[in-house]
Amino acid sequence: EDRRRYSIWFKPHGLLAQGSQWGDHCSLLREAEMALGRDCFLIHRLDADAAGLMLIAHDSKAAGALSQCFSGRAITKHYQARVSGEITAQDRLIDTPIDDKEAITRISMLSIDPTNQTTLLQVSIETGRKHQIRKHLAGIGHAIIGDRLYGRPAQEPLQLLAYFLEFDCPFERRRVKIRLPEPEYSLK
Repeated sequence: EDRRRYSIWFKPHGLLAQGSQWGDHCSLLREAEMALGRDCFLIHRLDADAAGLMLIAHDSKAAGALSQCFSGRAITKHYQARVSGEITAQDRLIDTPIDDKEAITRISMLSIDPTNQTTLLQVSIETGRKHQIRKHLAGIGHAIIGDRLYGRPAQEPLQLLAYFLEFDCPFERRRVKIRLPEPEYSLK
């Protein structure tokens, strides 16, 4: 969705958010630049293994304003994660520091699959540390399914999806809510 100063994109599993030291031809940022023919500035990141919503700014002032929303914790971010084991928690707080920095994650059970012994969680983060959700969930003994770094490798992709963003748009002067459509973009 193109909102002139910024756009909203769906990043699939396996696609880099931005380029690496070896180039950027296989990244969401490059795809956005090619599709729109405009400057593109990444506002936040998702792990290459994760999927979900991302914001891309189209000028440096927009990038600064939207980045401030993230650093000032003025953006609400919700994820779905399918984890190993059964968790019945509602609004459980995980606040284990990551790299000696504050890290806050909240989880709530959405459903349990007793056959596969997995739980679908809603996850919200108040901070944005590298691999925060993956580290916090593995740290409580419930690694995300498909997490090859902190859990057990699996045939399926990492079961982590950024499905909701909400923030006060600094350009439109209104509250913006962006949600992936269900069921096509939900973990099952």
